[in-house]
Amino acid sequence: MVWIVEDSVATYVLLCLLGLPAVGEYVASVTWWPPYFTRGLVVHRSSVPLRRTTSDMPSLDSLEEGFRGRLGPSLRFREIGHGVIGFRQTLLEVRLFNYLPMIHGLVWIDSSSRQAQVEGRTDWWPAVAVAYAGVFLLKRPDMWPILVFMTSVFIIVYLIQARLFRAVGKFIAEKAP
Repeated sequence: MVWIVEDSVATYVLLCLLGLPAVGEYVASVTWWPPYFTRGLVVHRSSVPLRRTTSDMPSLDSLEEGFRGRLGPSLRFREIGHGVIGFRQTLLEVRLFNYLPMIHGLVWIDSSSRQAQVEGRTDWWPAVAVAYAGVFLLKRPDMWPILVFMTSVFIIVYLIQARLFRAVGKFIAEKAP
């Protein structure tokens, strides 16, 4: 009987540990905290040669207009450093096609190579969710199909976001300010 209480307590502790990074991430994201966008595990990197004569960034308004969601979520852009723009999906936006984002981005123009550079860093919650799933599977190895399903969903969301991040680089490479 004691192991049931221990398992329940451990479950509540792990759920709290899953929630704390989500709250911290939400605050860091909506306040556009620069370290949130410039540090962390890079899971996407792409570059697109500039197809225009100027190396200036397009305006934030033109970026947001270009990435206003029709079926899926919109992107929000904010300058977080000189010539460096952070971007993320609009939070709590209701669209026909919606998903919980797993990465947030950073874009800049590398004037020496004349390329738009895009980096995507992993959000904090997926790492915690994977750790939680790992602990859960240690206690319940028969639940491995949940991990397979979760991994499949993560891969699909990553592919959707990677495509969107490449589109951001292409947009910046082609649009004059």
